[in-house]
Amino acid sequence: KTSVILSQITELHKAVLECSMDDEKNDRTKGKLHTLALGIPGSLFQDHMPVAAKMAADVNSALKSFAESSPGGKMHYIDFPIPYINGVGGDGDGSWNEDGVHMTKKGYNRLAKQLAPKVKDILDRMDSD
Repeated sequence: KTSVILSQITELHKAVLECSMDDEKNDRTKGKLHTLALGIPGSLFQDHMPVAAKMAADVNSALKSFAESSPGGKMHYIDFPIPYINGVGGDGDGSWNEDGVHMTKKGYNRLAKQLAPKVKDILDRMDSD
């Protein structure tokens, strides 16, 4: 199952990058698009299902390797920046809902603030390509 998940994600990223190479209508973006894969976060489900935690870790590891080997460095990977550890998300700061799977509004705001610099870096690279 891990290979199926990984294949679907990597094929999506490849398709986006190939599409940008074929974009005859838009010279501004032709060959300049980048993609970003965000790692699968921990969860209460993974705490109770070690096989799911292993699968998520394997997918994240493989996505990171895939991004590192992508031609032209156009595929990027970021580990999920807000941990979910032993039933407590983040720093016990209320970033995760009680269901142990979804984030709270505070958590999503925190996620946005942590991802914004990386997204800006990618956009800056697109401008310099």
